[in-house]
Amino acid sequence: HLVRCMGGNMKYRAMRLETGNFSWGTEVCTRKTRVLDVVYNASNNELVRTKTLVKGAVVLIDANPFKDWYQNHYGVEIGQKKIAKKGASSTFAEEMAKKSEKAKEKFAKRQSTRQLSEILDDQF
Repeated sequence: HLVRCMGGNMKYRAMRLETGNFSWGTEVCTRKTRVLDVVYNASNNELVRTKTLVKGAVVLIDANPFKDWYQNHYGVEIGQKKIAKKGASSTFAEEMAKKSEKAKEKFAKRQSTRQLSEILDDQF
């Protein structure tokens, strides 16, 4: 949607958004992911009820792109408690066994500095 501004300039206003570019600050990782819901808005609860996206709104996003990045970067599967029931962790272990020695060394070096809080792990 186009909005005319001062000086005849035009702004582009999004009427409906399904995706956005979100960043995981502690891991320095940015991914494009789906916006699932508006959870909180400091200015007005009406904006939460109508799911209006404004600056400063707290939104719920799909974590799969970040989860995939973490798995590929560190070689560690997060949220294992939920996955163990499905049996997917055995296929992940098989994939890690197929990696080269250089890749295993790279993952070991990255894991030495890795810190993920349990609260964040439970959210995945």
